[in-house]
Amino acid sequence: MGLGDLFGAGKKEKTPFRIPREISELRTRIETETREQYPSLSRYKEITRLATSVNDYLDDVIAKKEHAEEANRVKADIKRKLEGLEEKIQRNTEEVKKEGKQDYVEKNIDY
Repeated sequence: MGLGDLFGAGKKEKTPFRIPREISELRTRIETETREQYPSLSRYKEITRLATSVNDYLDDVIAKKEHAEEANRVKADIKRKLEGLEEKIQRNTEEVKKEGKQDYVEKNIDY
């Protein structure tokens, strides 16, 4: 065991995982839409398209294994938030159908 081993010489510093701008924007868009009383289905679809490309990027990061743990956490967080938004849209749609407000349903639901 040499001096280098004692003081960590020769060890590679792991660079911190930096969340790309696209991921931050996606999270913000999901949170903003979730805060809406009646979120839009068309905006939800737009968000899910963006989430697909973000997930592809995160899958690449996971495959490289350098920041796999962080990427998995981000991916799970995005999935959880999207599921929450989807549930809210479904609840609103069912509620509006019961109340008979067909204009909201027609505007926000693709049959």
